[in-house]
Amino acid sequence: MGSLPGVRGPRIADLIVSRDTTGTLSGTVQLNSQQLAALRKGGLYIEIDSDQAPEGDLWGWIMP
Repeated sequence: MGSLPGVRGPRIADLIVSRDTTGTLSGTVQLNSQQLAALRKGGLYIEIDSDQAPEGDLWGWIMP
């Protein structure tokens, strides 16, 4: 959760995915009022890490 789009912030949930190279993924996260406000400002994102790039291979902001 970042303060604005493009700004990194603390982790609020974990999303565990398989090592498959095809398919889809889904998940749910219960947001508190502060997290919901961040979502409305574009401050929530998904970060995908790997062993080779533990700081994040891919970031994708969730835009309302």
